[in-house]
Amino acid sequence: MAQTAGQLLGQAVPVCQWIPQNTLNTTSTIPAYPRFPNNVREWTGFFRAVRRAGTTFPFPGGPFPTGFTSAVPLRVEGDAKTRLRDNVLAPVEALLIPQGAFVDTPAGFLGASDHVLCTNNYTVAKMPVEMKTRHNLDLRGYNFWQIYRYNARRGIMNPRFGDQRFDPNFRFKKRILSQIFGEMACNGLHYGILSNYSDTYFLKREETNPTTLYISRVVQPTDTNPTLRECVYYISQLAINDNVGNRLGHVVLDSYSSNDDDDDDDSSYDDPDDYDDPDYDPDDDSDGSDDYGDDYAGLGKRKRTSKSSSKPIASSSKGITTVDKYIGGGSFGKVFSGYYDNQDVAWKTCDAYKKQEEMKTLKHEAHIYSILKECQGRDIPRLFYN
Repeated sequence: MAQTAGQLLGQAVPVCQWIPQNTLNTTSTIPAYPRFPNNVREWTGFFRAVRRAGTTFPFPGGPFPTGFTSAVPLRVEGDAKTRLRDNVLAPVEALLIPQGAFVDTPAGFLGASDHVLCTNNYTVAKMPVEMKTRHNLDLRGYNFWQIYRYNARRGIMNPRFGDQRFDPNFRFKKRILSQIFGEMACNGLHYGILSNYSDTYFLKREETNPTTLYISRVVQPTDTNPTLRECVYYISQLAINDNVGNRLGHVVLDSYSSNDDDDDDDSSYDDPDDYDDPDYDPDDDSDGSDDYGDDYAGLGKRKRTSKSSSKPIASSSKGITTVDKYIGGGSFGKVFSGYYDNQDVAWKTCDAYKKQEEMKTLKHEAHIYSILKECQGRDIPRLFYN
């Protein structure tokens, strides 16, 4: 059955229930190219503009196929990524081609976004789409600009934030917002989408005020006037017709909190792998990561000699950590210049959640470096793992 562009966009999409997890998620997002916004504000007028999208960006003629949608329950981030792609992005993409399409992370893109809207033979990035699970992103009806300056793990129950009763279902890490904002700012992009499929948020930043992040209220699959598809179509057109701006550089720490997010966070991550251990098995996947969190790992190579522990660690207590300019990349990982523990370093980063095979290669490399250290007795690259 065929339909017009307006009919395609005007359809609500299926609700996909999240399967409850048996254990709490003990991991948190460590962006490969992070940057915190200085301010988070509401994107006012977003929905009013979406309702006029057909006039601002006229729909193509069509007709378009009805297509298949799925309501299969969600368990991990990969499920949410697939469901958003099938139920929302692919139908909208039919209206965007040949102007643009949602693809995997293109070469030269700083970060590892789940989907990237691209133009010009699908090589020029225009907008990242970052997926999370409801196990690590669930604002419980609050808005980003309301909770961003407050403790990440603590659910605040009333609008004045005076009631400190704990909401066990509230899920938010400032690092999540740092990840999507970093992908936008460090690539010179002005628009982005953050979603766990059940809740979707639309983001923008302006070239005249590049460190302020504007975020819409939540949009859900069953919403109408506008629908989720209409919102995606509108922001995609904004991104396609936008010019890439200045790329923001190194990490900017959130002035209201450390990279550890909250002081009362009782979860921790201790890497169980000792790469100096002769019995170390680099194929052992028992690294503490699970299907519900995002882990990033990197090899940090100091440009100046100093004493270092043989145990791989990852801690913000060493001092301000920055990831600066993109140097290059290979079959796995991307290399950036940066700063760690008062020294210049080179970072090789790898998304341990989305690039699990590449992560095994990184572990092999770290183990080889530990052997070299025993031979030459000097500082060599170490594995930093969160």
